[in-house]
Amino acid sequence: MTGSEIQWVKGFCPNNSGFQFSNLNWAHVPVRTFRVPELVFDIGGPLIIGNAHIVWHEVPIGNASNGLCGGMVYAARDYAEISEVPTQITENPSGEPDPLFHYIVSRLFDSFDDNDVKKYMFLSRPDLSDAVKAFQTINEEWPLIANDIITGHPSTIGIIQVKSTSLQDVGDNHQVLVYGYENTPDFVTLHTYDPNHPNEDVTFTFNNRSIGQPLNVSRSHNQDTPIFGIFRTNYGFISPPVGGIRKVRSPLLRHALPCWMDLSKGIRRIRPDADIISLRSITGL
Repeated sequence: MTGSEIQWVKGFCPNNSGFQFSNLNWAHVPVRTFRVPELVFDIGGPLIIGNAHIVWHEVPIGNASNGLCGGMVYAARDYAEISEVPTQITENPSGEPDPLFHYIVSRLFDSFDDNDVKKYMFLSRPDLSDAVKAFQTINEEWPLIANDIITGHPSTIGIIQVKSTSLQDVGDNHQVLVYGYENTPDFVTLHTYDPNHPNEDVTFTFNNRSIGQPLNVSRSHNQDTPIFGIFRTNYGFISPPVGGIRKVRSPLLRHALPCWMDLSKGIRRIRPDADIISLRSITGL
């Protein structure tokens, strides 16, 4: 192949198609709270149901401050699928009583179906060579991601950032939403909405001809965090809440050009040695 192939989802840009608040700013609140009953017998009475009463305990599960990136990515795609944009609020929802928080958390759980968890665990295996993980990304997952974009859909992807056999470490990986790509004879650059960096075009570039070698991903943000593999997650559409959001009303030109184009400079190409690094860290899902 000569030259480059450029594809993007028309009308999608992180600065209005993603959430305006950051995945790094969630408060220390549980992602879910469950009410659990306990049967309490009256002191000194016989151990019979008639002398007992039920006490309900609230049991917190998880901590939102660890990140909800999977939920934000799935929610952003939900809105894109119906040509809407998410609410434009700039502060993170405060916790469970907030309907938006509840929706994002629900989508977070959706982003970890059985097949996806198996892929996270498989591609995180320390005994699986980096070359095999690269082969899986380039030959199995990248074509699926490209097909999503070509058919007009953003692609939800999981990014493998750890080597571990522990299920608890799955949360140390990350999720982003691909809305465009540039494919050259040697490199693929994915343009993404990354919930850790709202309003920014976050890119991931890898050698699409790696044979027997690690993936060697160059990322525009948080470059010090390694990436061992990338895979397309098993997204399924859920109708999002539409109260309080606005229609996409953008200039016609934005629907004709990808949002990483600068009309005065042409296409901003992202090379593996591109010097556009942000030092903000990605801190898990």
